[in-house]
Amino acid sequence: MIHFHEDGDDFHFTSDLRNNFYSAAYLYRNFMRENEGRLTLDSLARSFGVHQPIDDLTFSVLCAAMEHDDRITALLEFDFDDGTISVKEQGDSEWRTYRLKDVSTAVYRAERKSTIPIAARELIFEEALRDREIDWQSSEQAEETTPPVQEM
Repeated sequence: MIHFHEDGDDFHFTSDLRNNFYSAAYLYRNFMRENEGRLTLDSLARSFGVHQPIDDLTFSVLCAAMEHDDRITALLEFDFDDGTISVKEQGDSEWRTYRLKDVSTAVYRAERKSTIPIAARELIFEEALRDREIDWQSSEQAEETTPPVQEM
């Protein structure tokens, strides 16, 4: 299940073809990144192949049902305004958030050796993202402790 957000607009949909973090990240790097901001969100969703648009309420209900439904393998939220992607895959206890730039770089590293099996590329991808997760609590604390800028 995928959610796109940009300029106050949201588009939610399901896709059977790109149903894990790596496959969606690969698609982002190789298609969506260059078209971000130029195409509508529903047009970007077409890059996922066969997809089914859903409303935000259905998305929320399915998110809540994920731990009890093996058909829901991943939840992905692309925030093009913030330049982030949040992901929760089957078995994850918490959402993870990364900068889209870091995810794109991780895909690049994984795809440099395209002759290796997909499972090996996924491991390279995961390793490239190690320690790149955004810690929102630390970010909020940093903002709170940042001294105010003096104006003259």
